[in-house]
Amino acid sequence: MALYFATAGFKEAEVCVLGAGLDRTVSFSPGTRFGPEQIRVAMETIESYSPYHNRDLAGVRVCDLGDLHLTHESIEETLGQIERKAGEVLDAGKKLVVLGGEHTITVPIVTALKNFYSGLRVVQFDAHADLRDRYLGERYSHATAMRRVMELVGAGRLFQLGIRSFAPEERWFNRNLHPFEILKFIPALKQKIGRAPAYLTIDIDVLDCGSMAAVGTPEPGGVSYRELLQALVELRTVNWVGADIVEFNPAAAPQPAYGCVAAGLLRETILMITNKKRKHRWKPRYNERRRAVRPATMGLHQ
Repeated sequence: MALYFATAGFKEAEVCVLGAGLDRTVSFSPGTRFGPEQIRVAMETIESYSPYHNRDLAGVRVCDLGDLHLTHESIEETLGQIERKAGEVLDAGKKLVVLGGEHTITVPIVTALKNFYSGLRVVQFDAHADLRDRYLGERYSHATAMRRVMELVGAGRLFQLGIRSFAPEERWFNRNLHPFEILKFIPALKQKIGRAPAYLTIDIDVLDCGSMAAVGTPEPGGVSYRELLQALVELRTVNWVGADIVEFNPAAAPQPAYGCVAAGLLRETILMITNKKRKHRWKPRYNERRRAVRPATMGLHQ
């Protein structure tokens, strides 16, 4: 089923929503492949109007591209599929919101974004640092995703908030890792990002597992839903070029209310990245004369 508010066709859309239900390396409770479908189902009970942003999704041209049918021949080919599809959307001048799926999907999306936006910043809301170089022998894993992202965007351009689970070496690997809280770091974060283009990745386990148990790797002590939404409202003036919501796992806790939490975040995320009142604009590295998407690279040999 399609998102009820996604009534625009691809050509006229401002924002495209894409499902990427990768569920390969979740190390505790698999089931993130069901996330995109269940978010769409739960969205049926969420109003299009947001009292947090004081805006309505009816004023945003959204196209639902459905879910990618991912191959599982190899992790490189799977990530290449995601990168190529993201590139097609970006090549058409659209913003992209991706529903996961495990956190590994952020790597090919950021790889595609680098082809269009110079100086890209990445903001991560998460319980886990995900900065290991390898995990259980895997270089591409939900536990290594942000290590690969940092390799793509460069040190100092990955900002991690709400982190409360990490190995000692991860804590000091990124000087922009801010543990436990999110709101207190927002003013400094906005100043550091400035006019640069930015991408937001929300691992839904940043929320306390008492209020969001439908995740693959629950971690106690997280932020509240209200705190997370307030952060999205305060960040609306950033020059966002896209976002993802990952690690929602309806198989871990099948109560419908958890899907509503994820659907509510989707509404607020779309409204945040389409805010029209930014003080600054950033000219993307985008060539309207291009007719073909660049080949998938995924930074595999970097």
